[in-house]
Amino acid sequence: VIEAQACGCIPVAHDAGGTRAASIDGQTGFLYAPNTPEALAEAILTAFNRIQGDPDIRNRAAALVEAQFSGAPQTRLLLGLLRELA
Repeated sequence: VIEAQACGCIPVAHDAGGTRAASIDGQTGFLYAPNTPEALAEAILTAFNRIQGDPDIRNRAAALVEAQFSGAPQTRLLLGLLRELA
């Protein structure tokens, strides 16, 4: 999911596990309840319509990835964990 967002793609993903942390539903991606084909279909339609009316959604998705998952934030997170263990 984060790789897609970093490349400007908007994910439609099930709302579970890491996908929830990687997307803000309706702002940087679209989430649907797992194992519900109807919810998936609705999320796809919503994503398509929203992207047409809000082209900046791609920029928000890439900015979220940069802010939370790029090297600098991940390094800070790792250093914090190592300090706790020391």
